[in-house]
Amino acid sequence: MKHKRIWSWLVVALVIIGLLAGCAPQPTPAPATQPPAAPTATPAPKPTDTPKPAKTHFVIATDASFPPMEFVDENKNLVGFDIDLMEAIAKAMGFTVEWKNTAWDGIFAGLESGDYDAIMSSVTITDERKQKYDFSDPYINAGQAVVVRADETAIQSYKDLSGKVVGAQIGTTGAFAVEKIEGAKLKEYDTIDLALMDLVNKNIDAVVVDTPVAADYALASETFKGKLKIVGEPFTEEYYGLCVRKGETELLKLFNEGLKKVKASGEYDKIYKKWIAGEGTAPAGAGAAVPPPNPDAKSLLRWVEAVDEYTVKFYLNRPNASFINTLAMNNFAIMSPAAIEKYGPDIFKNPVGTGPYIFKEWIPNDKITVVANPNYWGEAPKIKTVVFRAIPDNSARFLELKAGTIDGMEGANPDDIAVAEKDPNLQVLWRPAFNVGYLGINMAMKPFDDVRVRKAIAYAIDKKAIVDAFYAGFGEPAKEFMPPSLWGYDPDIEDYPYDPAKAKELLAEAGFPNGFETELWVMPVARPYFPQPAQVGEAIQQYLADVGIKAKIVQYDWGTYLDKIAAGGEHKLFMLGWTGDNGDPDNFLCVFFCGGDNSFNMGPADPALKDLLMKAVAETDFAKREEMYKQANRMIHDLVPGVPIAHTKVPIFLKKTIKNFIPSPIGLPYWWLAENEAGDTVIYGRSGDSVGLDPANVTDGESLMVTEQMLEGLVALEAGTTNPVPSLAVEWTASPDGLEWTFKLRQGVKFHDGTPFNAEAVVFNFMRWWDPAHPYHFADWTWDYWAYMFGGFKGE
Repeated sequence: MKHKRIWSWLVVALVIIGLLAGCAPQPTPAPATQPPAAPTATPAPKPTDTPKPAKTHFVIATDASFPPMEFVDENKNLVGFDIDLMEAIAKAMGFTVEWKNTAWDGIFAGLESGDYDAIMSSVTITDERKQKYDFSDPYINAGQAVVVRADETAIQSYKDLSGKVVGAQIGTTGAFAVEKIEGAKLKEYDTIDLALMDLVNKNIDAVVVDTPVAADYALASETFKGKLKIVGEPFTEEYYGLCVRKGETELLKLFNEGLKKVKASGEYDKIYKKWIAGEGTAPAGAGAAVPPPNPDAKSLLRWVEAVDEYTVKFYLNRPNASFINTLAMNNFAIMSPAAIEKYGPDIFKNPVGTGPYIFKEWIPNDKITVVANPNYWGEAPKIKTVVFRAIPDNSARFLELKAGTIDGMEGANPDDIAVAEKDPNLQVLWRPAFNVGYLGINMAMKPFDDVRVRKAIAYAIDKKAIVDAFYAGFGEPAKEFMPPSLWGYDPDIEDYPYDPAKAKELLAEAGFPNGFETELWVMPVARPYFPQPAQVGEAIQQYLADVGIKAKIVQYDWGTYLDKIAAGGEHKLFMLGWTGDNGDPDNFLCVFFCGGDNSFNMGPADPALKDLLMKAVAETDFAKREEMYKQANRMIHDLVPGVPIAHTKVPIFLKKTIKNFIPSPIGLPYWWLAENEAGDTVIYGRSGDSVGLDPANVTDGESLMVTEQMLEGLVALEAGTTNPVPSLAVEWTASPDGLEWTFKLRQGVKFHDGTPFNAEAVVFNFMRWWDPAHPYHFADWTWDYWAYMFGGFKGE
């Protein structure tokens, strides 16, 4: 994760303590959303029951003459978007529908006389109509759509029409809309089919027309089928709604609630694709609704769909095999859609997943209790109850551990490590390092463009002495730009040993027998990988001086320091570091060496190294990827774009009665794998309370260590490693180009509330994270990790 981010547990007075306490990395400097106070313990959630309507049968009128919204097919059946949507809502809410095909000129009179209960027939919601009738929430925006040729890739929405020739029917709202698009050149036609024909013949670049008309003409007609497609969302507003008599709101309430349900489940998207976007049984070619890849889009994700009950397919904008490790992050664990619908924003204190533990209670600033899931699909936890206690003071937490009131803790004072190691009742385990602190070398500046000079610097620095002096037992010397806990690390690489004589020899070969003068930029703030940056900087300065390199120490405030390094024109030698996010090597090596993030400015990217790293992240075969990253580490070692200095690990104190506890590099305990010889309960001390228990909207380790016990993702990380392994998905495959990923889901799994885990539940969760328009994508939540790991949201 970017060194610019704020570490909430950094305490200057106790540098190493705060730096290495149990807090997961944070993806952005924006503060996490704080939960409202909960004065009492929150009970475990119960299954959601859909209330039964008082009336269970409704007669709905429609004028079936407006394809694709409502029309009569060749078998004389009523079909279309409106028909399918109402039937889906009726199914979700437990009522039935009887359709009455009625001519438009008498449809409102029939409603007024009571011939039917409602009208669902592409009725535009207007202020004038609202004076006389009541309307549901809008169920579709039938505003202006952009139609392009099927092979068009440059135009993705109306925003791409500047400088293009755009057709529209004369005098229509489509023509007016084009006139308002800056840079677009309007060409008007007497009829819309003439405009579309000109588009097919490549005389114009696009056509703007009402969305239903676009769907009917562009996607369904024999003339244009397979030749055209709709891109983007409607960019003007004309909303349709269910229309009822004034004051008769029973059906409206059912419709509005059902609309939320079918949107949340992904059923609405299926219907939309079928009739409006040209997929499924609609006349147009299948797959037209899935947008084409846009490598320049912010969002890595471009679509997700349920193929069948236990198959989910993801579509990406660019190849990225680290997608698998990202899915293993607990921030992307799958929650019960029924629970999310039931609790809304309060889901943060009512988590419902599929994991080995079930949420029991949360007493704010005191404890969170989880209990074993008796119906867990995997091996039953031996520890039946886990209590996470908030004990902010490190010393107080250690005293409680020695007194036996808690069974384990993290966030230890350095001086307490030796005490714990000598205590016959305690054990000290170490969480594998997941970061790297390094000395960067700006290869764009002379004399650092000479690899002999860079190697001389590597030989000049005694890393072990630095770690022994300044890391208080928490550090270990680094030889690669990724920690040993990651797959792709090459244990066979031999580090440059501390050898001042060899350093002087290389400097002489490079033309600097007497050394040279330069600058060493030293971080002004402590971070886990550099707990005492000033002292480490002075040590590096002395080691360089010993071989003839006189380095003047330069410091700026943190923001200026980072900005100047990003600009790339001044710095020569500099200290920085990185803590990982998802356990994928790409999250380390490409961050440094692909040239995409100038905040790690070591000069221009090496073309061969960058090419290898880009191929590695696109490679879908795990074994091949692992070897490619080992190869990349060997190239980096030979290139010497910097000198890795140290990794830091984190101590965990436990009673000796705790067995089979496996420390995780990502910092989240797997209590379901452990056991307690003293009983079936564990009380674990941590440095503070959780921010929330919906991992999609938290970044703090105190929250994630709890949610990890209850909530599972499609992929998990093998205990003690960063290797991805199956979880709620039993297998996955990628298309040859790496843009489509298909996941086969584990069958027979149920959420803690008894509802089934299936493909629709997966789609529901991903849509609520990705789509700002989703009813459960809460506007006041920050969704930090989604924005960081997936690059952006739908439409970006």
